Amino acid sequence: MNTPIPYHDVLVIIPAYREGAGISALVSRIRELGFKDVLVVDDGSPDDTKVQAQAAGAMVKQHIINRGPGAATMTGLTYARKKGYGYAVTIDGDNQHDPADIPALLRPLLVDKADVVIGNRFMKGDNFIPRERVFYNGIANLITFTFSGRWVSDTQSGLKALNRKAMERIRLSMDGYEFCSEMVIRIRREGLEVSEVPVFVHYDAETTRKGQGLLTGIRTLGNLLHHLLLRP
Repeated sequence: MNTPIPYHDVLVIIPAYREGAGISALVSRIRELGFKDVLVVDDGSPDDTKVQAQAAGAMVKQHIINRGPGAATMTGLTYARKKGYGYAVTIDGDNQHDPADIPALLRPLLVDKADVVIGNRFMKGDNFIPRERVFYNGIANLITFTFSGRWVSDTQSGLKALNRKAMERIRLSMDGYEFCSEMVIRIRREGLEVSEVPVFVHYDAETTRKGQGLLTGIRTLGNLLHHLLLRP
């Protein structure tokens, strides 16, 4: 029998930038699943992301300027820690992930099998993932493994779940997309246990345009290497 999910003790964090068109549907779907505590971190959006998120029932923390997904994620985790939540889930704001996968991420945490669970897009064979994403993720995985000694096959996934211990120990310093690799590296350095579970992902023209394209990926990898080599 599955361990019951303590919905009241879970904060779902959505880092969001220019997601006014779809954030309401995402927040509503998450709340319909029973996760009433949803925090949208509006990362300096010039559109109505904040208004739409609040209208759907989310709490909102707002960055005055656009800082990046790593900074937005850390804002959300800091809030979860200060408010005493036992678990935090991060999910991208562009509707590429299915919120129905959240319970599967939480279950290993609830039975103390892991401290961090990453939603692995590649473990579901029927997911279509653009070739440039596959390439970028593979390179990022290799770099992450080099610096962490821990192999994770989807280091760049935006769908993750953390328990209280992980929230206390993981402090991110990278503001951009490179924070995904930094998180795995910090998991290893802090002696935390990480697990991966298969999740659904949906890419369309809009989500592909907003995410880590090839040029963004190359820039992100450069930033990651620069940071890791100069600040071990």
